[in-house]
Amino acid sequence: MQILGILLGLSAALTWAISSLVAHNPARQLGTLAFVQIQLPTSALLLALVVTFLGSWNTVSHDHITAIIVSGFIGILLGDLCLIRCLELGGPRRMQILFALNAPLAAILGFAFLGEILPPTDAFGALLMLIGVLMAIFFVQGDSQDNAYEHVEGKLTIIVLWGLGAALCQAIGLVAVKPAIDSGADPLAVSAYRTIGGAVIIISLALLPNLRFKHLGGKSMKVITQAILAGWMGYVLAMSLLLLALRSYNSGIVAVMGSTVPVMLLPIMWIKTGKCPPAPAWIGAALVVLGSVIIIL
Repeated sequence: MQILGILLGLSAALTWAISSLVAHNPARQLGTLAFVQIQLPTSALLLALVVTFLGSWNTVSHDHITAIIVSGFIGILLGDLCLIRCLELGGPRRMQILFALNAPLAAILGFAFLGEILPPTDAFGALLMLIGVLMAIFFVQGDSQDNAYEHVEGKLTIIVLWGLGAALCQAIGLVAVKPAIDSGADPLAVSAYRTIGGAVIIISLALLPNLRFKHLGGKSMKVITQAILAGWMGYVLAMSLLLLALRSYNSGIVAVMGSTVPVMLLPIMWIKTGKCPPAPAWIGAALVVLGSVIIIL
C-alpha cells in the first residue's frame, strides 16, 4: 500500500505537470476569472458523471460535508484562482516552484490539527525531495523572454504572492479533507463534492455584471477546449490520484509527492522547447528520486 501511495502521488504530479503546460496559453488569453469559470463547472460535471456511474456518493458521511465544503471553497476555488493568476503572470515553472511550498505547509497543518507525526526516515526522504524540487527549478536558466513559458508579466513579488496563496489554500484544503478520506469515503466522491461546491460559487459570481464571460467572445474553440482539458486533467485525474494516495500516507508526505511537479516539468519543457535544462536541475531531479526510495524503504 505504501508503494501504491507513492506511485499515485507521483502520477498526480506528472498529470499536473502536463496540465500546467496545456493551461498556460488559454490562461493568458482568457484571463484568470474566465479561465476558472470554464474549468470548474466542466470539471464538476465530469466528476459528477463518474461518481454517479460508480455509485459512490453515499460513501461520504454527512459528518464530513462541512469540512469538504470548506476544502472545496479554499482548496479548489480560492486556490485555483490564485494558481491560475500565478500561471498567467509568471509561467508554469515559477507557478510550480511556488506551489510546491504546499508540502511543508501541509505537514505543519497536519501536525497542528491532525496530530500526524513523520517517522525520521520519511521526514529525511521528504526533505531530500523538497531540496530536489527547489534545485530543479531555481537552477533552470529560464529568464529569456523569448521563451513563451518563461515570459513574465508584472512584478515578480506579485507573482510570488499569488503562488504562496495557492500553496496555502492547497495545504488547507488537503488537511481539511483528510478525515473524510480516512473514514472510508471514496476519493472521487470527495473530489466531486469539493469541485461542485467551487463550481456553484463561481457560476454564482458569473451572474454579477462585472464578472460575466465577457472575455470569451473572440476566443477560438481551441483555446476553450484547452482550458477544459487542463481542468479535467487537474481537477478530475490528478486530484483524484492525490486523494487516493491519502489512504496510504499522511497529508505531509502526499503533498510532497504532489510537489514533484516542477521536476516532472523539466523533461517535458525540454521536449517542447528543445533546450536542455542545466546539470543542477537534473541533480535536483535525482534527489527527488532518492527521497522517494528512502520513503518507500
